[in-house]
Amino acid sequence: MFLERKELLEGPLSSEVIVVMKDAKILMLILKAWFCRINVGKPILLMACLFLLSGNLSAQGSDYWVFFKDKAGVDFDPATWFSEKALERRQMQGIEITETDKPVVREYVKAVEDIADEMLGCSRWFNAAYIKANHTQVETIRELPFVKAVEPAVVWEQSPYASSEMLDVDNEDLRRKQLDMFFPEILHEKGLNGNGVRIAVLDGGFPGVDTHQAFSHLRDNNQIIKAHDFVKDKETVFHGNKHGTMVLSCIAGKTDNGRMGLAQAAEFLLARTEKNFEPFKEEIYWMEAMEWADKEGADLINSSLGYTYHRYFKQAMDGKTSLVSKAANMAASKGILVVNAAGNSGTDSWHVIGTPADADSILTVGGVDPDDHLHINFSSFGPTADGRLKPNVCASGEALVAFKNGYLTASGTSFASPLTCGFAACVKQAYPEYSIMELIDVIQQSASLYPYYDYAHGYGIPSAWKLFSNNNPIDPTFELRETDSTYSVHIPGKIFNGTGMHNSTHLFYHLADKKGKLESYKVIKVYNNNPLEIKHHQLEGKLLRMHYLGYTLEKQF
Repeated sequence: MFLERKELLEGPLSSEVIVVMKDAKILMLILKAWFCRINVGKPILLMACLFLLSGNLSAQGSDYWVFFKDKAGVDFDPATWFSEKALERRQMQGIEITETDKPVVREYVKAVEDIADEMLGCSRWFNAAYIKANHTQVETIRELPFVKAVEPAVVWEQSPYASSEMLDVDNEDLRRKQLDMFFPEILHEKGLNGNGVRIAVLDGGFPGVDTHQAFSHLRDNNQIIKAHDFVKDKETVFHGNKHGTMVLSCIAGKTDNGRMGLAQAAEFLLARTEKNFEPFKEEIYWMEAMEWADKEGADLINSSLGYTYHRYFKQAMDGKTSLVSKAANMAASKGILVVNAAGNSGTDSWHVIGTPADADSILTVGGVDPDDHLHINFSSFGPTADGRLKPNVCASGEALVAFKNGYLTASGTSFASPLTCGFAACVKQAYPEYSIMELIDVIQQSASLYPYYDYAHGYGIPSAWKLFSNNNPIDPTFELRETDSTYSVHIPGKIFNGTGMHNSTHLFYHLADKKGKLESYKVIKVYNNNPLEIKHHQLEGKLLRMHYLGYTLEKQF
């Protein structure tokens, strides 16, 4: 879950004690020893780890993906398999039913289950089963005539512990700020509130959603369509971690003073996919919930979740390595817009976005300070490992959220994501026929900085004012002047911000290569009429973009 983190260890685990963890119980034993400050040296601790692992691996299996060759003989009727809403979504976007929509062959799954130690999950999208098995069992499964491949699900565990930080403040002013940056009065004037849009929320639990006053309108109007706990395989989700409750309130919650999110009239599917200290299963639960959301007719999915150093190295954040990123892109191909938090690693050694925030065909959301609308320190940075722009857009990294029987101010990109998801639901309501990539494009183009972008803010904060402004040109707010050796920015007098854009006294600029990858970017506080000078040689072969008070200048050198 993407909440702002505090390190609980005095320092990171040494690289000498980084091991491949195959059992969460072993991890807990090591953590317990670490927290209790058992007086053992690093080599001894490492030997203890390896001893525990060697003994445990002989007794228990490891995690594997089993991929099947086909879906022969599957009895599949889309009209009965999918909900009416799911079929309507596909018809609206012209998306055909394909082999990936069919369920996995039950007989294949049963045969593998009979051999393996444990069946952990299945994916119809990838025609695969996730199992725990030992080496002998794996070799037997490989010989089955319908098995295409068996691949180990390797997980690298590094610094294994993080916590959340809550700001225990009653802040009505923040409730207004977290919405005002989207220009909600324009959405209200146009009757856009998420009506007719179905949103799936994937999270760690939703305790209190069945009783809290913030969600009384959802209960009274039967807007919670279905729920499923993928951790316990039950239909109730009003338990577990309160994170999901807080996230949902940023999409559709209310206080006595007004709304907390923009999609008050949307329908909801609630999925619990997270459980503490089950690191090897959460991604499976997440993927199963994605497929469930597809089947139940979700138009949007909010995922304020992500996986980073617990399981991957930075080079894996390329949008095509992790299965959850592949699943997020698959959801887009089914006509579902996935909105995912960028992560809260901006101030730690990981620094960059996690997965599935690295997926190409989703909307990744970073966090900004609700007062100055600039990058909030903990929000993770882009680009992806393969150089693509992330985050796409941003929103407030602090929010007033529903908590227990009242309200709380919380921080994290976990809340920037659902705030943006509520906006996206309004855009979906306005343009129901748009494809997912068209929706992403129109949301990006509505953002406060567009066409400028950087790896801290993306294209900026989505704006209903800009969305419905009919692309009216904005008068220049500055000019670029050339001398013999430099280009300088000149801001004539005091610029009145009559553009409907966010008030700001900051100049944004970046230099990009021919493929659009940024070589540098800066945000400069403007104190005078000449805030910036750039040498000629720094601009050779580069594309320069500058943005100030709603106006963007582009120049190719």
